[in-house]
Amino acid sequence: GIGSISSVTAITPKPDLDPYMVRGLPGRETDIKEQFQIGIFHAIASAAGCNISVENIDSGIDIILTHEIDGISDRCSINFQLKCTENELDSNGNVVVEITRKRYDQMRHEGKNTPAILIAQKVIPERDHWVCVSGDYSEFRAKNYWLNLTGREMRNVSNPNGKIQIRVPTDNVFDDMALVCMFAQHRKQELAQ
Repeated sequence: GIGSISSVTAITPKPDLDPYMVRGLPGRETDIKEQFQIGIFHAIASAAGCNISVENIDSGIDIILTHEIDGISDRCSINFQLKCTENELDSNGNVVVEITRKRYDQMRHEGKNTPAILIAQKVIPERDHWVCVSGDYSEFRAKNYWLNLTGREMRNVSNPNGKIQIRVPTDNVFDDMALVCMFAQHRKQELAQ
């Protein structure tokens, strides 16, 4: 009831609407982060001119992007696995995310028909500040980075939760131009690792 939501910080002081002026889904932070990342990913993919397909069943691929060029009859696709974190960067300036060993092995496998890219989103911890709408444009307070795991070495799981830590360099910024470059490299079979 109302008692359970009144402990959540109000967005803006509106005494006539309290305690209902709160952000929804308390306790579902992981789900909210994933949803926020998907929204930003869609915006980047749209700016790059990609067709977006969201996978309904989790098979290690969250989104498939397809890219077409005028005058060229081929269509190129790349698979993406999305991870979101609010953790600080490691001592080398990498974003650290975790995936299961099964996902890691699927992504590092070299015999795939379609490359699979890991996207790590670094988001600020305070959900109140994820979106800023002021001035002429909206601003989203998160940044995405990418890593191609194809051809990476086999790794043992030493983590107590059974997952492998992946360090994604912040030099690999994932934006619309990085995505266009990925498709150009993929067409030439030179997608960087």
